[in-house]
Amino acid sequence: MAPEIMKGLKDVYLDTTESSFIDGQVGKLLYRGYDIHDLAEKSTFEEVIYLLLYGALPTSQQLQEFDITLRANRRIPDEVIQVLDLVKASHPMDALRTGISAMSAFDPEVADNSVEADHPQGHPADGAGTDHRSRSSPPASWSGAGGPQPRA
Repeated sequence: MAPEIMKGLKDVYLDTTESSFIDGQVGKLLYRGYDIHDLAEKSTFEEVIYLLLYGALPTSQQLQEFDITLRANRRIPDEVIQVLDLVKASHPMDALRTGISAMSAFDPEVADNSVEADHPQGHPADGAGTDHRSRSSPPASWSGAGGPQPRA
């Protein structure tokens, strides 16, 4: 008997994740338990990336250290710029995919698939997996208690 062929990705599941939850029927998207609308309104890009990588929203100190690490790793090698120039007439998503693939040639840990190697270099994952609500201070960009709250 021939295998069933699924058209598109409807009802196709590859794995489960703790980093996000989607309920398309009700329009719900959560990142680590936080509603995406709350995060978009009250958090910075860097705070959300930290949340996705480490499992908790950063404290002010963690955010400052994370931002320093991100800034130190933003340089795009000249060779990758040359590759991007070659595909500049392509669709932006194709160019992005190509650029990211080219970046792997400059990653000294390209063969290391560990969680540590995938995180920004030089940043300890202190506080990873803990619930931010238990901390004494809200993330840097939130004013008072008005920040996002984890949801079920």
